[in-house]
Amino acid sequence: MQTGELIKTLSGHSDAVISVAISPDRETMASGSRDGTVKVWNLQTGECLCSLVGCNPVAFSPDGQTLVTGGDGAQMLVWQAFV
Repeated sequence: MQTGELIKTLSGHSDAVISVAISPDRETMASGSRDGTVKVWNLQTGECLCSLVGCNPVAFSPDGQTLVTGGDGAQMLVWQAFV
């Protein structure tokens, strides 16, 4: 059985990560956590580009221009691209 090689570890959430989405260009990742935040990461540098409060899970649009997150209650939040 083959296993992958760990490339990078990203840290910054204060609770478990429950959703992850990678942009179509594979340069940006968004992670949603039980701490109620979504963090947007540069996958090349590992830098956290921004932190969005009160939302998770996450998904990028197919063109990578939009990030959609679940909000508090029954909301869906639509964000302009961070790339």
